[in-house]
Amino acid sequence: MKKTTNRTFREQSLCSIIWLLPGILYPYCMLLFLYGIFTGRINELFPSITVIDILLCLGALFLTAAAGNILFMARHLAGKYNAANLPFINLLIKLIHIPAYLLIFALGLLCMITIFTMGFSLFFVFFDCLTICLSGMIGLLAVSTLYRSGKCTGPFLILHGILQFIFVADIISAVIIYRRAKNSSFENSLAPHSSLQRPK
Repeated sequence: MKKTTNRTFREQSLCSIIWLLPGILYPYCMLLFLYGIFTGRINELFPSITVIDILLCLGALFLTAAAGNILFMARHLAGKYNAANLPFINLLIKLIHIPAYLLIFALGLLCMITIFTMGFSLFFVFFDCLTICLSGMIGLLAVSTLYRSGKCTGPFLILHGILQFIFVADIISAVIIYRRAKNSSFENSLAPHSSLQRPK
């Protein structure tokens, strides 16, 4: 019975994460654009494309990702998903973003070598901030749901809610949230449609 329950949790996690795909892929879309720019492939495919066009595309992707996050959160608040999935989903997103963060960080350091490319470093920092805002939204939802279920305290909620928007610390925080949920039998303490009720 426990194996069946765990399988159900994973299946629900994979189904619900579809709404989060734009946010998950967002940093990799950025890297894809950079690859196309530096190799010239993007000019071969779109000869008339400009820097403004690329920035508009990235902006549209960010809005799409943010909309996906909002839809996911709305469906969660409506009781469509089991709240026990959230710590796992949050941790999964954070882990998937690690390679993208490392690559963007390395590119940012390289761009600081000369004064002519330092502007790119600022752009990378701004882009990373947008990415962590997207993943932080889900992390904040995960820890707040943990709090509402009575599995963590107010200070824990505030601390880890903030850490979800801080680089590196967000990953450590996601692991702690996941372990707290798992160790407190979070999966067994919540019904699929009662994720927002904190015990009085």
